[in-house]
Amino acid sequence: MVWSAAEPIDLHSRPAELARAYLESCQLSVFGRPNVYPGAVAAAPEPSLENQVGCLYATKRPEATFPAYYGTLYARITELIVSDKSISAGGCYTRIGRAEVETHEPDTTSATAQEFSFTADLPDGSIDPRRNVNRTARPGSGTRAPQFDVFYPWKFRAVPWGTPQPAEGPPNNRDCARWAASLVDQVPAFSGQKPFTSTGRSATLTPRMFGERGFPTFPQTPAWPSP
Repeated sequence: MVWSAAEPIDLHSRPAELARAYLESCQLSVFGRPNVYPGAVAAAPEPSLENQVGCLYATKRPEATFPAYYGTLYARITELIVSDKSISAGGCYTRIGRAEVETHEPDTTSATAQEFSFTADLPDGSIDPRRNVNRTARPGSGTRAPQFDVFYPWKFRAVPWGTPQPAEGPPNNRDCARWAASLVDQVPAFSGQKPFTSTGRSATLTPRMFGERGFPTFPQTPAWPSP
C-alpha cells in the first residue's frame, strides 16, 4: 500500500498509524481471520444484530472465494479528529493500481474511490505504549505489515445499522474521486487516459499493458518499523 495524507496530517503520527493499520487489516480480512494484523480481533467491536459487521477481521470464514492481487493499493487520510481519549479518522482508497494474480485482469477499470471512517477510544486507565515511540522505519528497513500489536489498547466503536451516509454528487465534485483520478497517470496500464467523462462521471479505462509492467508493486509506504 502507498499512503498519502491531506495537510497537515503526519502519516507517522500515532492517530495516522491507527488509520493505516485499520484500513490495511480490513483489506486483508476477506482472506480470513489468520491474515489480519496482530491485535485486530481484540480491537474490533463485538458483532451484534444492532451493529454493522466490522471489517477489522472476518467474523466467520468467507463464503466466497476472493482472488489474490498484485500491484499497489493507494490510500489517503483526509481527516483526523484527536483528543486524549478518542480518535476519529476518515479517508479513501482506490483499487486502480492492482490486478488479479491468476487472470491479470484489473481489479477496476475506473478511477473510483471508496471511503472509510472510524472512531476508536482509549479505555479508562489505559496508556498507549506507542504514543511517544519513534514510528518511522529506519532507511533500508521496515516491513510490509506490522509484526506487533499496532492497535493496543485502542477499541474501535461499532456502527449501528441505518447510520445515515453523506449525500454524494457527481464523482468529479468529490474530493476522494478527484484524488483517485490524479493517480491514473501513475498506473502504466491506464496512463494518459481521461478519468472522467464529459458529464463528470467516472470513465471506463482500457488497460494497455498487463502484469507488473502495467500494475507495478511499489514498496510499502510508509513501511512498518520493527517492533
